[in-house]
Amino acid sequence: MTSKSFCQRAFWRRKEIVGKCIRNISVSSHQNYAQLPRIKVDMSESVSKTFGEEDFVPKKHPGVLFRGRVCLPSEFTQTAKKILGNNSMKVKTKEMIEFEKHLKGRDLPIEPRAYKEMCIKIEERVRSKEEVMEPFFNAEQLQDLENRRFRETRELVKRLVYHWEPENYSGRKVLEYLMLRSDAEYAALYKIMSEISKRDPDFEPVSLLDFGSGLCTSTWAANAFWNKSLNEHLCVDTSSDMNDTAELILRQGKRDKPTIFRNVFFRQFLPTSPTRQYDLVTSAYSLFELPSAKARIEVLNTLWRKCAKYLIIVEYGRYPGFRLINEARDFVLRLDRPTYRGADGHAFSPCPHDAVCPRFHEDIHACKFSVDYRSMIPFDKQIFKQELFSYVVLKKGTRSPKEPDWPRLLEEPIVRKRHIICRLCLPSGNLKETVVTKKGVSQPMYRATRKSQWGDMLPVEEIELTNSSDSTEGVDVEETEQDPKL
Repeated sequence: MTSKSFCQRAFWRRKEIVGKCIRNISVSSHQNYAQLPRIKVDMSESVSKTFGEEDFVPKKHPGVLFRGRVCLPSEFTQTAKKILGNNSMKVKTKEMIEFEKHLKGRDLPIEPRAYKEMCIKIEERVRSKEEVMEPFFNAEQLQDLENRRFRETRELVKRLVYHWEPENYSGRKVLEYLMLRSDAEYAALYKIMSEISKRDPDFEPVSLLDFGSGLCTSTWAANAFWNKSLNEHLCVDTSSDMNDTAELILRQGKRDKPTIFRNVFFRQFLPTSPTRQYDLVTSAYSLFELPSAKARIEVLNTLWRKCAKYLIIVEYGRYPGFRLINEARDFVLRLDRPTYRGADGHAFSPCPHDAVCPRFHEDIHACKFSVDYRSMIPFDKQIFKQELFSYVVLKKGTRSPKEPDWPRLLEEPIVRKRHIICRLCLPSGNLKETVVTKKGVSQPMYRATRKSQWGDMLPVEEIELTNSSDSTEGVDVEETEQDPKL
């Protein structure tokens, strides 16, 4: 009886502590949202005319871009499992898990000027420690002091300054990459290309250029949508072992069989001829392998010149990856001004505008999105996984007036009683928050917002700035702040 009462007390005490922690998190989350100016929205007039209240399906509203879980094609997985099985690789090892963490945790290579400045600051910090005692030291003591300072400076530089190195994808590393990253990269590219296919149904690419092709996940994803029209695939990767493995998968494990897709060519270096263009150009998880900003700009310049329609750039969904995406976006949009080049271009996705990224300049978080996928490894403890990625799709030509200028959800909407909190990137180039209340908008708009997810577009047209009190009319703010689910 005593032990039971003790267990009960321990249970309720733990529940009380956890509840306090959740409430503290919820208040801070609400305060972060409260820092943003709020707006009032309602459904676009064209959308409300198209869908009546009776036949309107909220989870299929026109702003929904992708639903479901992505799986690699069976032809890919069957061949990949044979290759991995032949090399005694069926389960993850600790070394492979560390390799995966290393790939996702990489930072950008530091520029020479910034490296020099950091070394000078570290050296000044070390020298300032014993400057007062220098006049009292003899020559031998001064020499010992300099040697000690040099060693300490060198150790601090090693510890504080990020030392970037290119990854060597050869031998067993290629097989580890096949097991760890092929399904996640395919899922991210599949989701991005599904949006292009949905929003631009007339796009039928004939040629594909994949820079940093790796295991050709871009080729597989593109053929999931445009297999009938794609007639040429150029895959560029510096690793010959990676190219050999990718080609073996395309040949379904047999060197003498033809590739599953038409006209697939492999190169180790990017062709620089400006005359040859490709309808679809991709660079997925490849900019991290370039040693400097100058090298990245040169590659981006070449890719944009060789792009005839769409350029897709994808990186890991952490802040360094977001920095790379923003760097590429800014460069291409600046490069594409009519005063500099004849052709024009714009951001197709996820940005609904061509201005500077408000998330990069006004927020501390990366602009990232997610996709659910099924792991290729049959004995993986976690079969269903999620990939976080940052990306941008740049399109040649001016922005079409037919394209809906709807804001995009940058985070999962917070659904509460009688209201939904949404964080949006607007066509005006601003980052705003809206509180969609049950009484403040039409019934289809409220239902559509409840069914919207992170990465969707909200089908709203008229947006007017309001005070926070106006946008939360009919909502108990105290209830929102104290709601443990927030």
